Amino acid sequence: MSDNDAVKVLVVDDHAAVRAAIANLIDTEHPRLRVVGTAASADEALDQAGSQQPDVVVLDANLGTEDGLALIPALHRAARCKVVVLSSLTDPALAAHATRLGAYACLHKTAPAEELLNCIAAALGLGSADAAMKAHQNSSKANDMHRSSNMLDSAARAFIRSDEGVTAIEYGLLAGLIAVAIIASLNSTSESMIDIYDRWSDAVITAVSSS
Repeated sequence: MSDNDAVKVLVVDDHAAVRAAIANLIDTEHPRLRVVGTAASADEALDQAGSQQPDVVVLDANLGTEDGLALIPALHRAARCKVVVLSSLTDPALAAHATRLGAYACLHKTAPAEELLNCIAAALGLGSADAAMKAHQNSSKANDMHRSSNMLDSAARAFIRSDEGVTAIEYGLLAGLIAVAIIASLNSTSESMIDIYDRWSDAVITAVSSS
């Protein structure tokens, strides 16, 4: 399969570390999939969509101060593309809203990497849509989401130590450490974000707390 036959993917996320991690993950599937661009904002996303004409856009539901979901119709106008939404929220209404706006699928960021890759391929009829969404529909996923929320709260408490005169560690540090963990685990695509976070959070929190 040549680059001309590969599924062209645009990655849109306002956090540079997360954006890089997702792009690296997708590029491990070359030549089946390849990243043709990344964007951090709505304007960048539309510029990239118009110039690169991606087949699939992986879109963060929350682009900082911008509503990522509101971008879906404009992306469809800029390119003949499918949109796969990623979200850190567990509200089922968000997924329903994304679908109404034209998204092909809405995946939680704790979904296994393999699920995202299969979903991108399935959006263009290159795999089984049922297989791509199986893990997302599994009832155990709700438990993973709940555990993720609890762990992030614990991490926040460890990073914010006002009683010691330390206000906060920049979010970019945590995002960067998580991205490193994701990239380091790319060869084990059955792992989810929650599995990776389990293995890394204690070590990160201990290191920062003792600094």
